[in-house]
Amino acid sequence: MARILLLSELLILYFLYTFSPTVYNPGFCTGVLVLVAIAILTTGFHIKRYTPDIHHRVFRPAYLFFIAFFIVNFQVFIDLLVGNLSPDHRVFVGSDNINKGVIFSSISFISLLYGYICTNKGYKTYNRIYYFKNSTIKAIAWLSVVLLWLFIKECGLTNLISGNIYKNLGDINLDTTVRSEVILRILFAAEIIMISYKLRNNKTALSAINFVRQFPISFIITYSIYIALRLLSGVRYSVISSLLLIAFAYVFANRSTIRNWIAITTACIMAISLSIIGIARGLIENYSITDKYSVAKEIFSDRMTSISPWTKELANSVFCNQVAIDLAKADPAIFRYGFFQLNYILRFFVPGLILDSAHLIPKEDTSSAIFLTISRYGYDATSGLGTTINADFFLDFGIIGMVFCLFGIGVFLKKIDLTIFANSGMGQLSIMAAAIVIIMSANVVYLPRSALLPALRSAIYTIIFLYILSSKKSSRPC
Repeated sequence: MARILLLSELLILYFLYTFSPTVYNPGFCTGVLVLVAIAILTTGFHIKRYTPDIHHRVFRPAYLFFIAFFIVNFQVFIDLLVGNLSPDHRVFVGSDNINKGVIFSSISFISLLYGYICTNKGYKTYNRIYYFKNSTIKAIAWLSVVLLWLFIKECGLTNLISGNIYKNLGDINLDTTVRSEVILRILFAAEIIMISYKLRNNKTALSAINFVRQFPISFIITYSIYIALRLLSGVRYSVISSLLLIAFAYVFANRSTIRNWIAITTACIMAISLSIIGIARGLIENYSITDKYSVAKEIFSDRMTSISPWTKELANSVFCNQVAIDLAKADPAIFRYGFFQLNYILRFFVPGLILDSAHLIPKEDTSSAIFLTISRYGYDATSGLGTTINADFFLDFGIIGMVFCLFGIGVFLKKIDLTIFANSGMGQLSIMAAAIVIIMSANVVYLPRSALLPALRSAIYTIIFLYILSSKKSSRPC
């Protein structure tokens, strides 16, 4: 019944998207949001009935993803309907795009929910033993120390603390990848996955403190320093993903969630703190750190007009959706038919620096983020517009292709949830499944405002690295 209802809503919304009125109509937008509310309630009842083991768990990957996705796609429109924003606000890219934007976000969200309720199976377990030597775990920890030193040396400690190393992060003409950090994050992920994988398969339930004690002290210090440096430099993605990586590794190892009140309280504190950090990062570099954060607090107070001030910056990512909709309306032939995804896949095997220097791919076709930036601001843009996961698929495959892609992500998220909490068989997960579950769980908060395949790339690199390090005996699936 739930599947039929969500599918019916998708068909209705697709019709409305095709024939939506161009003049902003608050009643029309409210009606569309009512359909979304019905879909959310229907999905909740479906989960409670068919997968009760995960229904009550707030701290689970899909739940965090849905919250972040809702913020990115709907907060701005709700602010508009309650009077916090005017239809002429720049985020809507013209008031004539508002109706279509609400429908676009609704189709995206319901596609995710539909995919989520269409499977009740996690990843398979195997009668296969994967294990990692203690000497390997200690070696990776010390190698992380070396890579952290290289990372600091490459960026400069002063630049890292001030955030100046990232002042041109969005410049479409600059290669701003810090290569030592890429390798460092792979080592971090590998170390955390090895420990949590071992504990899960040994069925060793530990408290959070005892879980952390399983790691070598050199790794704990290195990981803490890295998070502190990223916190000071205002790079929120690195802070959030690093904290979620260790948190979901703990959940994965114990097959039990973090208490709801702890998760909610921590999330609220982090949201407010990281919003202030993000504002401070954007202030002029001549300010001292103290002055930056003082001004950031003042700017943050100006955001109190939103229904959720601490997520307003994340919510403004809907601008990418609106630009994509506006471009498609002006030129129906704008779609890239999978070219962005093909480029992402090529970069799994060929370094981006080589591809870019060879000029094999036009600059605007490198990614949806760069495409949107150039389309909106031209080739001389000094900051990147970014993208969203639904805009990325939409620009590649159109509205129908986007629905299928987001449906697949919904299925993927359900498998991750079930694997963490409901997979209690006697067999063991493959190291590939464990790595995908933990790494992608760490990225769920920022994934709605980015493309999928670049986020998946680090998981693939880590999987390859883990396979090299592991010892195993093959057998059959359970």
